[in-house]
Amino acid sequence: MQQRTAYSEVEFEKHVENNRLWFNRFRTTRSFQKLNKPEKAAAFYITQAFVGLAYKYQLRSPRRYTAKSVTEVVSELFPQKIAATNVFFTSVIPVLKRYIVFLGAQHKISNTSTLVRALEAIDVGDLLDGHKNVSKWDPTSEWG
Repeated sequence: MQQRTAYSEVEFEKHVENNRLWFNRFRTTRSFQKLNKPEKAAAFYITQAFVGLAYKYQLRSPRRYTAKSVTEVVSELFPQKIAATNVFFTSVIPVLKRYIVFLGAQHKISNTSTLVRALEAIDVGDLLDGHKNVSKWDPTSEWG
């Protein structure tokens, strides 16, 4: 199968819709129930933003996520593209860890442990600092 090299709005919408369906299943799991209240509240937005940013800026579908791509989306793109509260940013790692494990169990991705390790290596303090650093914000952010 040949990799697409150009952004496609149709492909973007497909990824967002798939994520909506997957998230609705994830919401019924014990893993989701173990998230705290703010994490649960932010979870859908976090997963949609992650899937959307990974495709829009990296042209990556869930099966093509790598440790490097996950780290870049969370550490660089989230603080640049998303205007949100500290509670949102402190929820990103716990939500994505559980969601990625869920996607692995659903056979949507195959490198679950690698991706979880990459998320665990991200310093939440750096994430919070990045989101507060106005100089790193993208004025054209559509996710905020």
